[in-house]
Amino acid sequence: DDSWFTGGNFGIGTTAPATKLTVQQSADDNGLRIYGYDDVASRYAELFVNSAGYTVLDASTDRGLALKGHGIDFYVNSGGTHIGRWTYDGKLGVGTTSNLNSIFNVYGATSSGPTSIITCMSADATVGGGAGIFFKSSNNHSLNRYGAQISAIRNSSDNGSPDLVFNLEKTDATGLAERMRIKGDGNVGIGTTAPASKLHVKLDSA
Repeated sequence: DDSWFTGGNFGIGTTAPATKLTVQQSADDNGLRIYGYDDVASRYAELFVNSAGYTVLDASTDRGLALKGHGIDFYVNSGGTHIGRWTYDGKLGVGTTSNLNSIFNVYGATSSGPTSIITCMSADATVGGGAGIFFKSSNNHSLNRYGAQISAIRNSSDNGSPDLVFNLEKTDATGLAERMRIKGDGNVGIGTTAPASKLHVKLDSA
C-alpha cells in the first residue's frame, strides 16, 4: 500500500506524511497530475520536483514554469526552450534567461533591419490620442508627471503616419509641456505643434 493516513496527515508514497497531504516521488519528474474535463480531458497539469531539485509546474509537457533558487524560469516544449526568467532580485528577462543587467530585459529576433522588440498600443485611440513611454525622474507616483514622455499621437481619422511628441515636466513642476514634435510628413517643430518646414523653431514671446 502506497497511501498512508496518520495523525491527521495523508501520505502518498511515504509512511510519514509531514503535512495534511504529502507526496513522495518515486522518480524525477513524477509528482502530481491533474486532468481536464470533457473536451479537454486529454490535457493535464503536473507539479513535481525535477532532477535539479527545482519545483516545476508543467502543462501537458509543452509549457510551464520552474521555481528555482535564483528565480522563476518560463519555458515551452517541456523545458527545452526557455522564454524568460524572473530573478530573485527582481529582474525580468523576456526572450532571454541571461545577461539580465537591467530591471526589464527584452531580447527579440535579429534581422538585417530595424525590428520591433516592444510594441505599445492604444486600444481605441482617437485623433489626439495615442501611446507613449514615460521616463520618471522622481519617486512621486503620480501618473504622467515628473519626468519625460515620448508618445506617438494619432493626427487623422485614418491609419496615416502619426506625430512623435516629446514632453517634459515644466521647470516649475506644474505639469508636462510639449517640447518637440516630429510630424508624420517629416517636419520637426520645437516650441510649436505645427511645424511648417523641415525644422521650425518658435521662440518664446518676449
